[in-house]
Amino acid sequence: MKDEALLQQAQLNKLETADKSDTDFLKTWMEHPDGGNFFLKGREAQIWSTARPDELVALSTLSSRHGECDGFTAWMHGRLVPWFHRHGAHQLKVSVT
Repeated sequence: MKDEALLQQAQLNKLETADKSDTDFLKTWMEHPDGGNFFLKGREAQIWSTARPDELVALSTLSSRHGECDGFTAWMHGRLVPWFHRHGAHQLKVSVT
């Protein structure tokens, strides 16, 4: 039984930490009226205001997409895209013809 717990801990340690830009986007979505619309209440909602991305783990295989990309792509995803969203991306209109 002790060996099983040790093996489980070793597997947990191998999980990637959550990406900060991904967690920031998730927080924004969860608070937006057209997104999650504050569906978490009480203690469940507190984790998003206090947790740091390095305290969270990424359970999705999507998290590995950032670890294997070149520096420019990582910069765009981590810096440029969040900046763009904060500074007016919501104002763009896309026409469908």
